Amino acid sequence: MKSTKTRKESQIIITHKPLGLIYFGARPTNKGVTYSIVKGKRLLAAHAFILNIHRKGNKIEDTGEKQQVFIRYGEKVLATKKSWKGKKSTILRQRIRVLTGMSIAQLFLGKRGTDMYKELQTTFNERVRVELLQASKYLIGKR
Repeated sequence: MKSTKTRKESQIIITHKPLGLIYFGARPTNKGVTYSIVKGKRLLAAHAFILNIHRKGNKIEDTGEKQQVFIRYGEKVLATKKSWKGKKSTILRQRIRVLTGMSIAQLFLGKRGTDMYKELQTTFNERVRVELLQASKYLIGKR
């Protein structure tokens, strides 16, 4: 929610949903994908790959706009494939899943993610007090 002239409040919503590795500077290599959560230290996700697809439930759609880092897992299963001529065929495919890193909450507070609300509340209260004092001094000096 954004603050306006009439509504003097705003909200910052931080979810605990982890971010994909693509947001951590993921780069494809011959051995997999490298990424860097901690600055200066790159890690390797072996056999991973980057695709421009988006998952909707069990369906995978090629949107061309959202890159993610994926890895294959599990046994190969039969999947039906439709050719451009409309013929259906079955092939063996491995399942894929998105590789994720940390959530915004974990990035923001490190390992203290559970105390995030308390930490944010005290920081916010201190900052609001300072901002209100500065605004009131500015308005008083303007008269």
